[in-house]
Amino acid sequence: MMSLEIRRRRQSLGLSLSEAARQMGISRQALLAIEQGRVPRADTALKIARVLHTTVEALYEPDGPHRWVGRPGGRARWAWVRQLTLFRTPSLAADVSVQGTVVTPLPEARPPERVVVIAGCDPALPIIADWMQRLQPGWWCDVWSCPSMEALQLYRDGLVHVAGIHLFHGLGYNEPWTRDLPESAGVHSVTWEAGLVARDTHDLAVWPRHWREGRMAVRQPGSEARALADRMAGRQGLSGAAWAGRPAQSHLEAGLWVADGTARVAVSTRAVAALYGLEFEPWAEEPFDWVVDRSPQEGVERLLQTLTHPLVRASLARLPGYRLDGSGEPLWSHGS
Repeated sequence: MMSLEIRRRRQSLGLSLSEAARQMGISRQALLAIEQGRVPRADTALKIARVLHTTVEALYEPDGPHRWVGRPGGRARWAWVRQLTLFRTPSLAADVSVQGTVVTPLPEARPPERVVVIAGCDPALPIIADWMQRLQPGWWCDVWSCPSMEALQLYRDGLVHVAGIHLFHGLGYNEPWTRDLPESAGVHSVTWEAGLVARDTHDLAVWPRHWREGRMAVRQPGSEARALADRMAGRQGLSGAAWAGRPAQSHLEAGLWVADGTARVAVSTRAVAALYGLEFEPWAEEPFDWVVDRSPQEGVERLLQTLTHPLVRASLARLPGYRLDGSGEPLWSHGS
């Protein structure tokens, strides 16, 4: 879409609306109207392309290529990863409305090249995202909640800037999946306590029975919480359903199901147990790491700066069961 491409290119060059209009030889109101969808005359399009260091043909790309994360829908958040990427929004807040293949920016839309997207399962990621907006004015961070293997695949496909995964667990089961990622690096984020959550200590004690009877909520395959549940069940010689319904989509959802009585027990984190006032039995400490580009974009650099900021560290350290030893330190690097 021409209006979207003009706005994106202008903002990537650091040009205000007024300054860009002055260089193009048109009024600020005229440029604003063009960015909002009005088609310019041919001579005006040439002036715009010249100032934005591009061609008229590039500006007229039909709607620009874009990809979806999640099911396509009528409203979405957006970000510029390798190209324009749209994300189903979990709230009414959105950057664009979508009709078929036509993407229309909303008046409150954020510049997509100023939005960093991190995928992963850490319940504290929204806290980091909120801090980034406070500490890095003009930048935003969105979180796509998903298990480790999905986050890694989204990163591999160029749909998110950062994949948050349980990489350096003692079993090392995720490490082989990073070896085919050229020009990538690992950064340690946090370590948290994971384990069993329940409404009372009796349910903690009889969790094998809840497993056999299909009343223990588990996460989807590819998540560390599911792997941890399977390992602990294996030590008990358990097999069977574990949970009769659909897998919990997040640690918070697993905790909520226990809190509202949908499930009797679940595998989640100490912080989630504290949030819902549940009992907690620690089973493991889970390192949670980030996969980023070896030479990260400016937005990812700002996200990494946010992670290590003293205010952010203090905020995360107050969460029950969280440790920040080595937070922000590099772990590995692939590529020359």
